[in-house]
Amino acid sequence: MRLIGVTGGIGSGKSVVCRICALRGLPVYDCDSRARQLMDESDAIKAELCRVSGTDVLTCEGGVDRSLLAGLIFSSEHMRMSVNAIVHEAVRHDLASWVSALRVNTALLESAVLHTSGLDMLVDEIWLVTAPRELRVGRVMRRSGLSRGQVEARISAQEHEFSGLPRRKVRRIVNDGAVSLLAALPEYGEI
Repeated sequence: MRLIGVTGGIGSGKSVVCRICALRGLPVYDCDSRARQLMDESDAIKAELCRVSGTDVLTCEGGVDRSLLAGLIFSSEHMRMSVNAIVHEAVRHDLASWVSALRVNTALLESAVLHTSGLDMLVDEIWLVTAPRELRVGRVMRRSGLSRGQVEARISAQEHEFSGLPRRKVRRIVNDGAVSLLAALPEYGEI
């Protein structure tokens, strides 16, 4: 089976690319949604998140307070690395189970942190979705309610992520609104 990693910075449009491919019949593993689900379901992960943060990052209902956790992650490189180590490990195990259950020739893996998580080493090809920074800022502000400063901080925190990708595996997909995204994607037969 061929596994394609779809990555790109916040607001680049990697989820749109994956939705289009899912409509074409390709299975997609969404690392963000699976990570959220794993964090909410696993008491071991919750305990580790509280331990490394030094604070209770759980809501009254027992779920992870994502807003509080995001604030900690984006304010401290050490905290970001500690939380990522916990979550990435759980996602890698979950992904392995998902892949082993598939009976297809090609599947997609969506992750904003493909390199940092080590998932870039597990994929056969990488689609790096890009868009101009200002367009990305606007997209994220409209969908999330974050301020320009918060979005800029998240974009800056991700900048190092894409320079570490293995170049021989990377195909760039531009999602700037000027060129049809459908035309930029490989045809189904090429995937």
